[in-house]
Amino acid sequence: MKNVFSHHLFSNRTFNQLIFNQSTFTCKRANLKQLTIVFISLFLISCTQADKSYTQVVANAQLTEVASTINLENNKAALKTVADVDYAQWSQEEKQSALLLTALGCIDISTNDSKQSTSVNDCEALAPLSIDYPSVPSSLTLLLNQLVSQKIVQGYNVKEQTLVTSNETGDNIILYGHSSLIHAKQLISLLTISNIDFIWQVIAKESAFNIRDDWQDIQPDEKISRVRIAKEYDVRFTFADNAEQLRFMPLINQYAKKDSDDETGLIKNAWWQPFYRTFAPQQSFMPVKRISLQADGFVASTLVLPADLTSILNLIKSNLSQTDVIISSEDVWVNPAFYRYLEGDYK
Repeated sequence: MKNVFSHHLFSNRTFNQLIFNQSTFTCKRANLKQLTIVFISLFLISCTQADKSYTQVVANAQLTEVASTINLENNKAALKTVADVDYAQWSQEEKQSALLLTALGCIDISTNDSKQSTSVNDCEALAPLSIDYPSVPSSLTLLLNQLVSQKIVQGYNVKEQTLVTSNETGDNIILYGHSSLIHAKQLISLLTISNIDFIWQVIAKESAFNIRDDWQDIQPDEKISRVRIAKEYDVRFTFADNAEQLRFMPLINQYAKKDSDDETGLIKNAWWQPFYRTFAPQQSFMPVKRISLQADGFVASTLVLPADLTSILNLIKSNLSQTDVIISSEDVWVNPAFYRYLEGDYK
């Protein structure tokens, strides 16, 4: 069953049609006739009749940080004072929240249903993300844990083999790794309101990696091991074309990359060094090597600097010579911040 809803960003005369299917969204662009002031008036009137403020609805959906990225100056034409609503009295947060909910398809401003705002919580875009994590066999992780603790490699991911082989590679694809599902939800919403044409899928993974002294979220048990083991995910973003893909990194740098302890304006759980990669050369991405170990229906992979590939491959092969693990390597391109992580930096 597919639930279909549309959204419109007021600074643009297009809207994206979102098709929700399990953990995958498809965003397709279509033309939209310019909305009349009558429809805008009806939308504003409906806001006053909501059981909850739009700010509260957005907060309950954990999307406040995304709403705060909306520039009201660019959306003046969409929010006008009309006789029935004293728009001037709205707070900045309420205006931004109303625009966000409209962009996500939670409010249809082309309808005269004055009660639509009371059912806004049924909007699929506001629902929390969820993911099932598989049990990863130790046949792949024992050696890699040792290599991470010795800092021979900086970290690794383990995924189910079918998800790696069928869903990772291809044109105009970016794999974005993180541990917070709230962050993923906010990032998907951020790309959506930016009118980027994409589809997405969440892929579960288990990860381990070396932590950096300057990270601010180090847990007590990590201070000794200096290694973090986590249940994480990759979001596989497939963009309509290369031009759409090139819009991704600037958004991450502005809203999802932490550069200072007191930085504001970021989406939830932004990292010092975001982790995303492509499988073809892309502008501003850095070349690295991915070593993959395949066994028992899973694939473990680690990224290394090209100069270190041969020595690390030889070390892995010597330790796995008596096993059925299949070892391979390939070219991958990563974002500059993660490349600096591989070099030992923290941001």
